[in-house]
Parts: sequence; structure tokens; C-alpha cells
Amino acid sequence: MALEKSDIKTCLGSLKVRDYKLKHNVSSYDFKKLNKETGDRYHITINYDKAYNGYQFYEPISFVLFSEIEDILRPLYKKYNLYGELFDGEVTHTVCDVPIIYSAINHENFSILNTIESVEAFEPLRQEMQRIIDDYSLPFIDKYSNLEDVADMISRLRFEETWKFVNSLGTAYIRAAFILKKTGHLSFRRKLNEYYQSYKDLYLQNKNEYGDDHWLTKDKSNTILAMNEFFCEDLESLGFRFEHIWEK
Repeated sequence: MALEKSDIKTCLGSLKVRDYKLKHNVSSYDFKKLNKETGDRYHITINYDKAYNGYQFYEPISFVLFSEIEDILRPLYKKYNLYGELFDGEVTHTVCDVPIIYSAINHENFSILNTIESVEAFEPLRQEMQRIIDDYSLPFIDKYSNLEDVADMISRLRFEETWKFVNSLGTAYIRAAFILKKTGHLSFRRKLNEYYQSYKDLYLQNKNEYGDDHWLTKDKSNTILAMNEFFCEDLESLGFRFEHIWEK
């Protein structure tokens, strides 16, 4: 029997994800869990697409949302329009395991398995998904539900890598710097200096290439202004002046 959209919940519901609840979300199913004490949220997302003879499934991806981080940043991001058109009223996560999962698993093997034409044909893919969830997804959430471990990971990431681990919606670099500050991490000043200087360089590059009114230039300018407000004393202690946002 051909796999119907109504069968997808049956297939994914056969996965064992301890005390998580399975929820439908447009073109994905999420295994979700709420920490009632902190308000933090954890979820494992499995996306799917309609294929010619059935449905195509993608690797599980894990997410952690820290309410103490997102609740403080959300008004700042809205004030400076850093969410843009993507903001739908809710931040979906703080960190995710995309860089880990995409370097750890055999994607070629997963691709061979991932187009499913019937409920019965789902079994080999179910086993592979269960392995990924057990070996990567749940351990990631266990480890990075601790903000100090998140800060340690951020401190090791290069500038261009940060947005893959830290949610880029609203800009990953304010979020990353705030986590480092919140945890009192030793790398905070070094990383804040790196993020701010890099964004100033990007701002100047966009300004010279596209002009003041281009959306890329405005986006970088708004990010710098938001950083000026949020990390004012820290940036001043690093020697930055705010009369001209591209100068130090």
C-alpha cells in the first residue's frame, strides 16, 4: 500500500524518544519536551517532502532553547528589526546540532534509505533514525542543555562557524556573546571584540559595495547598533567609540 501523508505520524511514532511528545509542524514532525522549572525547550525535528512514489525523510536534527537567553534577546532583536521577515513571534531554538550531525553520520547511506513508498518499507529507515537519535540527538540535548557547555563550545568556534551551532535568526553573534557573558566565560571579551570587529568590517564592505540604503548595509548597521546598546560598557572597555560605528 502506498505511503500516505496520514501514515507519516504512524511511521515516526514508532521511534522511541523517551518522554518527548510527537507534534506535527507543517512539513516536519517534532519530538518536543519542556523543562517546566526553567521554561527551556528541547526538540528533535524530522523534516519530510513529497516524493514521486511516496515521501522523502531527512536526518533528525536536535535543538535546545534557553528561555533565559531568548526572553531577554527577543525585545532587542525586535527593536532593531533583526528578525526581518523571518520573525513569526517565536524563537525556535538557541543552539542546534547541525554541524555535529552533518559531520558524524553517513549521509549517503541515509539517502539510499530515505524515500519511502509504504509503511512496511519504513522499517530500515526507522532503525537508522533510531540510531541517530540514540547516538547523537539525545546526547546532544543532554550535553547542551547546560549553558556552560554551550559557552565552552562557542569559545572554540571560528567566527564563520558560530551561526551553524548558534541560532542565526536575529544574529548568532549577539546570542553567542550574551551566552558567554551570562556564564562569565573567560573568552567573553575576546569573542565580543572578534564579533564586533568582524561586523564592522562587513558593514564597511557592504557600504562601499552597495551604498547606505542597501538592505545588507542596513542589516549590518542595525546589528552594530544593537550590540552598542546591549554590550555598551563591555565595548567601551575594549576601546570602541560609538560616535562613528565603523571606528575604534
